[in-house]
Amino acid sequence: MKKQAHVIREKYNVELEVMTEVHVGNNKELLLGHDVIVFDDNAYVISMEKLFEKILRHTKGLSYSKILKLIDTEENIIQRFFKEYMIKPEEVSMKILPILDKRALSSKTIMDHIKLGDHYLIPGSEIKGLFRTAILYKFVKTNKEILKQIIESIDNLAEGYIDERNIGWSIEKVLKRSITLYYSKGSRGPITQNVDILKYLQVTDPIDYEEKSAIDSIVITKRTNPFKELIAVNPIIALNNGTRIRYELSIHEVPSKGKETHQPIRELYNKTMPELMNALKEFSLNLIEYERNLLKHLSTREAQEFYELLGNWQDEVKNENNTFYLKIGYGTGMYSKTIFMALDHGTRNKLIDTMSKLIKAKTRGRISYWDNFTLKLVGSKYNEGKIVPFGWIKLKTIKK
Repeated sequence: MKKQAHVIREKYNVELEVMTEVHVGNNKELLLGHDVIVFDDNAYVISMEKLFEKILRHTKGLSYSKILKLIDTEENIIQRFFKEYMIKPEEVSMKILPILDKRALSSKTIMDHIKLGDHYLIPGSEIKGLFRTAILYKFVKTNKEILKQIIESIDNLAEGYIDERNIGWSIEKVLKRSITLYYSKGSRGPITQNVDILKYLQVTDPIDYEEKSAIDSIVITKRTNPFKELIAVNPIIALNNGTRIRYELSIHEVPSKGKETHQPIRELYNKTMPELMNALKEFSLNLIEYERNLLKHLSTREAQEFYELLGNWQDEVKNENNTFYLKIGYGTGMYSKTIFMALDHGTRNKLIDTMSKLIKAKTRGRISYWDNFTLKLVGSKYNEGKIVPFGWIKLKTIKK
């Protein structure tokens, strides 16, 4: 039997603009002096395939295996290859990046950014993740029973549910486990079916883009005194201000036949999908306000400049129905990725305390607080004495 095709209900162009800097990692680190070579204030991300081809053209005494052995056993071998065979770095590079924060060069590694083809971009799955978070946020905010289940989950968090690979994301798993977006009813009585309402929302990978990437750093500081309480500096490849990417969003109808026709599925669909733009607007406004509250106690002119900019963004979101400011990627805080802001203040504090204890135990005291107590700032701006939080983007949806 053929699967019934989903009918498209609405279609949008989604235009993304990077407003601060964004890093969407691929869980890889590039080795400075090996994967990345610095010449004349630029960083060259080396293509090993191009480098090998260049070397093999100049010599008959080396093979791929011998080159690999030299790379594994000799320090600074890549620079030696450049000198011996008079190789220009641009000839064997897949990317040439400006260096915005020189401190990144004092590290041995640089956090790599996800690539689509030969370009550093943000995949459509990340954009869908933002939409999902906004819908879940609104869904929880308006459902007292779901809120009650979430509070119970947080109470039980310390007793289990901890993902050893990633403590931070474990909280999202616990929270989402409490939200019933999966339900159906069988002919022989109630059963659970894995029908995810949000599968009817699809976002393509980039269909057009203007990429501006660079090497910078994420500076992590105490929120109370950012210029005197520095915690860490993480070198990264980032998408810079002015990067523009376009996607296509399609919202599909529930099929008229099959298991997905059950009334609870349609009811849940009608509570979520038509509310997407309203959910994005509400989530964006609350996210901006939350970040403003993180900054408003800082009396420095530099912090106040970004505080005022956030206020301008807030006005723009209020006055336009298709413009949203959101945070995406690494270093953006769990409040921007989960339904944390949908919780009341008491539950938020309980969650912060629980997560802080778990992280302190996991890191053996090296980190004693959850990320709610820190700021993640753009390193190059921090060097200039400016407070610029990481990961802000502007989304604009245009109905087709």
